[in-house]
Amino acid sequence: MESKLVELGTCHKPHGIKGEFSFHLYNKDASVIKKGSVLILIPLSEVSALSKNGEPYKVAQISFGNKVICKLEEVKDRNKVEELIPFKIMLHRSDFPRLRSGEFYLYDFIGLNIIDSKGEIKGVVENFYENNSQVILVLDLSREKIELPFIESFFPNVDWEKREITFIEPETF
Repeated sequence: MESKLVELGTCHKPHGIKGEFSFHLYNKDASVIKKGSVLILIPLSEVSALSKNGEPYKVAQISFGNKVICKLEEVKDRNKVEELIPFKIMLHRSDFPRLRSGEFYLYDFIGLNIIDSKGEIKGVVENFYENNSQVILVLDLSREKIELPFIESFFPNVDWEKREITFIEPETF
């Protein structure tokens, strides 16, 4: 699989005086960030001293609790933290941990072709989000964009090798 950058969250605030950051991760419960991870930090505004294309930083320490607190090897004090924020936290998809058979990352849904039961391409999965009870797939169909829960009655099959997801349209279409 090619290595794309995946946005994992943002940072807008320092934590303490020793060069730590307070991260806002989109999924802190199943974060792929660990000690030694090389994050790509991309500025969210011109206030950040980061280059426009982003810069790599290595995670020295990360702790998950009420807040996600991260220390980067290259950052020694609060002054440097304040120079870098605000930024997006990115990680190469190829640096995600390997999954067991039958497991997948939600990010991998993006770009899947949507096919009907006859095998005809109807569109593409544009995005996803979680609504606290289920995953919602955002579909870009030829005639419109729709959002549907990722459940078997709408999506009975995913073929990761072919990069296709079978779609059964709701009757209201």
